[in-house]
Amino acid sequence: MSETAITVQVHPLQPNWIGHEQPKYRIYVNDDMITERTWAWDINTYIEENLRVELDHGVDHTIRVELIKSHPMHRAQVGLRNLRINGWPEPDHDGHRSELSFILA
Repeated sequence: MSETAITVQVHPLQPNWIGHEQPKYRIYVNDDMITERTWAWDINTYIEENLRVELDHGVDHTIRVELIKSHPMHRAQVGLRNLRINGWPEPDHDGHRSELSFILA
């Protein structure tokens, strides 16, 4: 195991008024929740998360975002993009995803 620096952007996908819905999101690495935040900005803002975790080498790892809506009828959505592991970019897979995988070399 070694300390691993993970950088990932959390982007709002919709709606334009996402800041008014005030959803929360949680970031998980594998099955461990690392952080939870309330989204209070508009659709033109993203958050760059900088995380430090202890991970094993040579196995698959997953980072995922889980959205918690303040009301079940809200339409807020977020996605992950621009994953970097120890400063090195990982493939983006053409767009925003709720889950990204990587192997620590």
